[in-house]
Amino acid sequence: MLLIGAALRGPFNMSRPLRVAMLAPPWLTMPVKGYAGVERVIQSLVEELRKLNVEVVMFANGERELKGVTTYSLYNIEQYPEIHRPSYESAPILGAHVQFSLNKIIEDGKFDIVHDHTEYLGPQVLAWASMRDDVPPVVHTKHGPPFSTKSMNEQGIPDNTPYWRQLGGNMGKLYLVGISDALMVAAPNELRHHILPTVYNA
Repeated sequence: MLLIGAALRGPFNMSRPLRVAMLAPPWLTMPVKGYAGVERVIQSLVEELRKLNVEVVMFANGERELKGVTTYSLYNIEQYPEIHRPSYESAPILGAHVQFSLNKIIEDGKFDIVHDHTEYLGPQVLAWASMRDDVPPVVHTKHGPPFSTKSMNEQGIPDNTPYWRQLGGNMGKLYLVGISDALMVAAPNELRHHILPTVYNA
């Protein structure tokens, strides 16, 4: 993460810890209880970054908070019960969470990097926002779903390629990191200049 930050923005002010705005989905809480995929990865990442003297500020739901980590929340309880609703009902929850987080990041004004984990809407909003001088570079970890393939299309899964190709034309200071080389191999060419080396999920 430190190397990614240095690559994106150059030398940091070493008189203070690197400051990372960690943008988690609003669906599940951390510390995690039972199953959690993305959230378990984020929790482990935060714990390891703190060992490296990185200051991490969380943007997540506020039902539980990671010990010793400041958390900003628009929603005080996890939003998982809403995730399987039609998109016109659940999308505003994610949209409000992302916009709330971005507003707080801009208001703070002292983050070195934003690490986003919100699929689709996060990259779309943060790509445009990162073109502003008051928004730091953004790394989006692509956990999934995978980039569309011919096999997926033949199974009737909606093609997500148009989304990624359109995003690739206006990415600002947004960069993508995949959790495996296999996941990223199918990325459209329009994204290639903004893809950083894989950070393996394991």
